[in-house]
Amino acid sequence: MKAVPADFQSPRPSLNVFKFADLEKATRLFSLERPSPSLNVFKFADLEKATRMFSLDLLLGEGGFGKVFLGWAEQNTLAPSKQGVGIAVVVKRFYQEGLQGLRQWLTEVNFLGHMDHPNIIRLLGYCNEEHEHLLVYEYMPNKSFEHCLFTGLSWETRLLIMIGVVRGLTYLHSMKLMCRGLKTGDILLDEDFNAKLRDFGLVKYGPEPGETHVTTMVMRTYGYAAPEYVTTGMFCFFGRKTGWAAVYTAAVFKKNRLLAATVVFTGDNRSIASEQYRRCFTGDMSPLKVNSGDKRGQYRRRLSPLKVPYSCSHLTMKCDIYSLGVVLVESITGRRAMDRNMPTGQENLVEWASRIKSTRKLDKIMDPRLEHNYPIKGASECFALALRCVSNKPKDRPSSEEVLQSLERIYALHK
Repeated sequence: MKAVPADFQSPRPSLNVFKFADLEKATRLFSLERPSPSLNVFKFADLEKATRMFSLDLLLGEGGFGKVFLGWAEQNTLAPSKQGVGIAVVVKRFYQEGLQGLRQWLTEVNFLGHMDHPNIIRLLGYCNEEHEHLLVYEYMPNKSFEHCLFTGLSWETRLLIMIGVVRGLTYLHSMKLMCRGLKTGDILLDEDFNAKLRDFGLVKYGPEPGETHVTTMVMRTYGYAAPEYVTTGMFCFFGRKTGWAAVYTAAVFKKNRLLAATVVFTGDNRSIASEQYRRCFTGDMSPLKVNSGDKRGQYRRRLSPLKVPYSCSHLTMKCDIYSLGVVLVESITGRRAMDRNMPTGQENLVEWASRIKSTRKLDKIMDPRLEHNYPIKGASECFALALRCVSNKPKDRPSSEEVLQSLERIYALHK
């Protein structure tokens, strides 16, 4: 039996004491709603065999919610097989601690399991045993758009990839779903470079026409989020010369004014976010005092705008269009959305591209790895379309259907 904390005060006798297991059963947050009957239910022991006991040699990646492994399964039965035999699959194993990972797992099973679209990653099945939560997906041999784009792709291939991305996004929007996490790393490519959207732990039902969702948690990577969506939540400020990042998380709001926040300083190679670097601020958001004068100076300059009132962020499908526009600018320029190694004024890709605007300066805009192998008219129209998508005003951004029609017309020009 666990010892009762010394400062624990006896609650009123009228209060009910609930078991966590009972609350799990009572709320839909922790339950599967309607998993698709087409999904396979895997045994944990079989997934251990498929990944060679989750061997580090088969580790594909690691994120905030878990680790991703390469596995092997029989093509017809999906039973575990030896490495190199059958088909390759991707196994995502979620961390056991924390509720956010469980929410993502549930969202993907409840939503992604019902989706059948050539530009949406296919979920093959799931595992739910004890405290283990896993997902099994089809394997994409060409990895992600991010992996391929910055090593060089032809103009035609880039257009086809973007057309596939917009088709997938249009499908989501037709179902009143929002991606809330679209970036080049979340666009997977099969053996023929067909694009498939992944990572649906952030999908939410979209609002009715003319309405918005209000959220106080920004889940995108800074650089891809729409300006109306980063007024609250989590985002990063990078010190290009000092090599550190300050992560700001909005905490308390009252009458749309920021009253409290948490700031965490992290380094490039190791976290320095110990308690002495974590503080909650109120009132005028006075600067955080840390040991390094350089960090303190960067903090004062970078985060001073937090003193002004902030409104709660409004999430609409136009936020997805903004992120789509950022990806489109990346595919045109061959540059990353945020790159602190770029010269001053060019770290933020959208800000830099928006200042150019004129399509007469295509030589400054286009990826030099293309070596001028693109139609000037098509490239100009594509850049103009991208700028519309990243407009600061949501109403000025096109719908996903409009973007799709424009890209298909631009591709026809190329052919």
